[in-house]
Amino acid sequence: MSTSAWTTTGSVAMRMPRSAGLRKAAIVRAAALAALVLCLTDGALTVVLGAYGVTEANPIMAVLMDTGTLWFLLIKCSITGICLLFFVRHADYLFFGMLRGGRVVHLVLGGYALIVAYELTALSLVVNSA
Repeated sequence: MSTSAWTTTGSVAMRMPRSAGLRKAAIVRAAALAALVLCLTDGALTVVLGAYGVTEANPIMAVLMDTGTLWFLLIKCSITGICLLFFVRHADYLFFGMLRGGRVVHLVLGGYALIVAYELTALSLVVNSA
């Protein structure tokens, strides 16, 4: 990853200070790590909810849950980790003509935050009704 970045203001391209590029890279890496932690939390909550009879919405992950808890968590976090590593490494590249890799990492983090919040709510409802 480059230690400096370019930004455009109107029609003029300006070079950002080296420290700004390093801060940006550190923020993206921290967001990726937080997303990976939330991915593991999502997997653990999915296993706990499964014990209460709640089914997995993702059909691929539902099949993986049948392989055992350890394999389920390992494969789930590995797939997410590889994808996050790709987008961290390509944080300044433009994907789909509109999203930079760093922005994708932040969107994944937000998505996992919403999923974990949903699962915690579901868990509290299931435990209180039992």
